Amino acid sequence: SDFFQSGKTREDFEKLLDAPETTLHENVWEKPRKLVDILVSLDVVNNYETNDKGYGKLFAEVFKDKHRYNPSRKDFMLYDGARWIDDTEGLAARADAKQLSDALLQYGSSIGNSDYLKAVAALCNIRNRNNMLQDSKDEYYFCNEDLDKEDYLLNVQNGTLDLSSDTPVFKEHNPDMLLSKICNVKYEPAATCKTWDKFLMEIMQGDIEKIKYLQKIAGLSLTGNTQ
Repeated sequence: SDFFQSGKTREDFEKLLDAPETTLHENVWEKPRKLVDILVSLDVVNNYETNDKGYGKLFAEVFKDKHRYNPSRKDFMLYDGARWIDDTEGLAARADAKQLSDALLQYGSSIGNSDYLKAVAALCNIRNRNNMLQDSKDEYYFCNEDLDKEDYLLNVQNGTLDLSSDTPVFKEHNPDMLLSKICNVKYEPAATCKTWDKFLMEIMQGDIEKIKYLQKIAGLSLTGNTQ
């Protein structure tokens, strides 16, 4: 397993099982600490089975806003905080599976349940983590056809614009929007462009109504509406 491959011995593992909570928190990895809080909030020991199905369901729930399987690509996709991107060979998902494994060890120790701790220790083995990932695929998945379906959502660097009404609505990035495209600009509603304003005035000869109409047409080009 990865635990033993890191240089630790069976004696180290047995000490880990017998260690009090404070010792475990001092000696085991730091990164899973936030994950442990999530595991506590999910009451994992009572709500998720300690088998491939249970671990797969848990991984999918914990990382649903970061890792989701795409059967069209036959691989996981990764949410980078703004859009879904390819996760080549599922490397990011595999890395977080290790983090979850470590967090479960901390969680098992914190609840004082040695039987549970021994059960989740199986995830130190790469084969069992792969089984967990395999069983997580059908929990929260999407296909290529599900991506970028909303014609009036424009993804920008600092959020997402909803252009479905007369007035744009600015929203925070959200993985559930299933966006994989993004513009290389930030939305700044107070921004001005003197060159554009001058162009409109010249080409429309100062006709305000025509200028508004042209601006509306230009705005429609930002949407996916081709009708």
